[in-house]
Amino acid sequence: MTAHVLGLDLSLTRCGAARIHADARVQTWAREEPPVAKDAPLVDVCGRIDRQTAWAVSRATSSTALAVLERVPDAAPYGKPAERNALVLLTASALIRHGIPVALVYPSSLKKFLTGNGKASKEELIRVVARLWPDTPGLHLMSGDEGDAAGLATMGVIKLDQVYRDAGWPAPWLADARSLAVNHAAQWPELTP
Repeated sequence: MTAHVLGLDLSLTRCGAARIHADARVQTWAREEPPVAKDAPLVDVCGRIDRQTAWAVSRATSSTALAVLERVPDAAPYGKPAERNALVLLTASALIRHGIPVALVYPSSLKKFLTGNGKASKEELIRVVARLWPDTPGLHLMSGDEGDAAGLATMGVIKLDQVYRDAGWPAPWLADARSLAVNHAAQWPELTP
């Protein structure tokens, strides 16, 4: 199996995952988890987080060179931000325990980096990702969650291409200023050449 970057768009109900391999293959997955009642017992709330975390971590392999996760906005007023933060941090922690470097990216930073617009629609992001990886048929048919995950993985590939210039990562061409912007668009782990 070739080395790959893993992108994870984590959610309490719908998760997306994408792997971009060093040979430029892109794979995507989506998973839905039934919602829990607003007054659900803690065991049900934690069970849902545990299932989503386990699924996300299962997308990683011994060939995962970097995982890039979507971060919950600091001032998210909707969507149970405490539970979503728990999901992101538990997933990051599990990946780090497996020796996988983890980066965190805000949704608006992902959109701004890839489309130039921090408020771009999921459809616009999918179109950009599909254009950046033209050798993978069907990317334009991804769900929004898969598209976000593929965008996150794309950012990771661009970052690895900067750090490991001679390692052969298939970074898509972006204008130099945008490629350099990847350094400020995420909370990157220590990556040394």
